[in-house]
Amino acid sequence: MYAEVVVDRPIVKRDRRGFVETPEDADRPYPEVEAMNSADGTAPPEANPLALTFHYHIPAYLAGQLQPGHLVAVPFRTQQLTGIVVRLSERSPVEQTKPIVALLDPLPVVTPAQLKLAFWLSQEYIAPLATCLKYFQPPGSGRKPEWWLRPTPAAYQQTEMLPAPAQILLTYLRQQQAVPLAEVDAGPAETLIAKELAYKEARLGQPRVGAKFDRMVELLISPEEIEAVLPTLGRSLKQVEVLQHLADLDDPLPALEAVLAAVGCTKSPVESLAEKGLVEIISAQSRLALPPKPDNAAESELTAAEQSVCAYLETQPGPPLLEAVLAATAVEPAVIAGLVQRQRLIQFDEPVRVTLRLDPADLTETIVQLRGAQRHAEVLRLLAEEDGPVWIGWVYAQTDATLKTLRDLAEANLISLDEARRWRDPLAEHSFSLDTPPQLTPEQQAVWQATQQFWQPDNTDRRPILLHGVTGSGKTEIYLRAMAQALKAGQGAIMLVPEITLAAQTVKRVAARFPGKVAVWHSALSPGERFDTWERVRSGELPLVVGPRSALFAPVQKLGLIVVDEE
Repeated sequence: MYAEVVVDRPIVKRDRRGFVETPEDADRPYPEVEAMNSADGTAPPEANPLALTFHYHIPAYLAGQLQPGHLVAVPFRTQQLTGIVVRLSERSPVEQTKPIVALLDPLPVVTPAQLKLAFWLSQEYIAPLATCLKYFQPPGSGRKPEWWLRPTPAAYQQTEMLPAPAQILLTYLRQQQAVPLAEVDAGPAETLIAKELAYKEARLGQPRVGAKFDRMVELLISPEEIEAVLPTLGRSLKQVEVLQHLADLDDPLPALEAVLAAVGCTKSPVESLAEKGLVEIISAQSRLALPPKPDNAAESELTAAEQSVCAYLETQPGPPLLEAVLAATAVEPAVIAGLVQRQRLIQFDEPVRVTLRLDPADLTETIVQLRGAQRHAEVLRLLAEEDGPVWIGWVYAQTDATLKTLRDLAEANLISLDEARRWRDPLAEHSFSLDTPPQLTPEQQAVWQATQQFWQPDNTDRRPILLHGVTGSGKTEIYLRAMAQALKAGQGAIMLVPEITLAAQTVKRVAARFPGKVAVWHSALSPGERFDTWERVRSGELPLVVGPRSALFAPVQKLGLIVVDEE
């Protein structure tokens, strides 16, 4: 299977860098020109030489995908150029054909009706068909041919000494695999090409204008889950594990050794928390108490110092600390030790303990700060207030988050980072009050009844309708009703107006009558606005186009009406 392609080829090709010499066969006609001019009848006698097509065979991976109107990349002489498929054919007038390199847009950029119109324009105005087709293509979609430098297999086995600039370029080529020829010095490049260490490859450059995408951020968990996941964000710290363990315990004074064993850490994290005032380390302590007094116990067995100790303990409501007893009685520690040894005192030894000094309500925020997850928390709490995806730039503006912050959250499956198409709409900054059709005057009613018959299913009359009336006579209302009728029939419409009126009343009335369905098409649009408007019209999202005569080239789907106002 072959595709007939109208190639967007330059009339004169010169390379300023001198890498490409004029082909020796530049003056020889293309094979398909010879076929067109031959007497064997391969081309019709009335064939337009300005509408020349070139046959390319369709590679297997594109079989069944190509159709007339598709934008493709094709090899042409020593270059790679763009072209429009105008026909599919079972045969080719030349024996040897080159393959189509790539399909540049999955959807046709030119409709069958536009192809037919382009052929008519070429014939009628003696213009190259490629030039006529450009009017129908997306604004700014043209791609210039580029030359790239690529290493040959010999470049990876090179042992020959090269001049320093050439050696540097060769090393860079090995790393990058390919570099634009325009970005390197001509001398080293020519050296590598002459030594067969590199070769030139033809490619297509990027289009001047393309779709614009914004990165969007969306919360993937419910807002109620945020507080539970916050302590898990940020860097891992033993200090945090200690706090969480203490908060989960029923014992408010656990032994330090038990806490260290449970968390699996040294004493250092606990000491750091104590320095911050988040926990308190309670030193090992001993307490004293009197045992039950035997019936045969005699006070004479106790020394005066020992009696003073026992007398002090009898006055205490509970077991006092050993240090308090020593201070109150002024006895030596040996006195206490003797009493304990003779079981006249009971000594309770308590281990080093640790206790939480943090209000449980502040635990989450403290953990977030310790783990350095303040930015993560800001983002999650901000997104919890939104109903859907938000622009990443707005998240940056409202928080101190960085791209790393967002990637951390995305890796944890807490948010999504996606790209969303941002349409550049020239009408986005304008607001229009919904307009309802007014009551028609008798004259308007008569005109409208005569016009309605053209949308009857059995109507075959396609003659143009001429409305005659002075300014302000109500013609625009008839236009609007005709456009509404076209929409009802599943068709699109184009309204042609003089350029000077585009920013005024007509656009306002049409947009107010058909909100969200109107495209404005004129020369004052930015390239990005023109590109996006073209795509939205092609997709059928905007079935109504208002503009000057150039709006005729808009890719309106199922075009059913053209209004020419005051031409």
